[in-house]
Amino acid sequence: MFSITTKSMGIALTAAVAAGLALNVSTASAYSLTKTGKPGFVGTPVTQGWSGDGGNAVMSFPGRWVKRSPGYRGKQRVTVVERIFRWNRIWKKWDFVRKGTMTTTLSPGTATWMNAYTVPIATIGEDLMSVDVTAVWRRAGNGRRIGTAYFNYNAVGDYQCLSAASNWTSCEPFFSYDAGAAGLFFSGAY
Repeated sequence: MFSITTKSMGIALTAAVAAGLALNVSTASAYSLTKTGKPGFVGTPVTQGWSGDGGNAVMSFPGRWVKRSPGYRGKQRVTVVERIFRWNRIWKKWDFVRKGTMTTTLSPGTATWMNAYTVPIATIGEDLMSVDVTAVWRRAGNGRRIGTAYFNYNAVGDYQCLSAASNWTSCEPFFSYDAGAAGLFFSGAY
């Protein structure tokens, strides 16, 4: 017989939750992609969301692989920008909420793993949150652009909720005909 202390249980629980989140990441497949120049590869995991404490929505761009562009043999600087938007039902437009920016330099023959970007967002009753991702490859020496890839996550299959309704907020992937796009829909307690 063995026992687990509260401290150990917290560590084990944290590890189990982290492992569970890592296993729950699937690939988005319905996004729109626009390329210019000769971009490299950027992973496209689904954007995840869940209900946070006190009614906050939590949005997460899981970690992703970034690979070099075939358009230049020297060192490359790659910048990935992940943006979150909220649908404004009154003005019928997308309002910018927040962004995460990550930059890395890739030597020939390398790729890199970019960590997740996760943020809580205060919800306003009912909110539809949508995202896009832009990656830009440049020559490390002179900054000359090699290529760009723009991913518009605009379909239900591009999103995943990791929690059902909580005491404060519910989350579900949702397509809005009014907004003309999909996102994560967060609604207040009912």
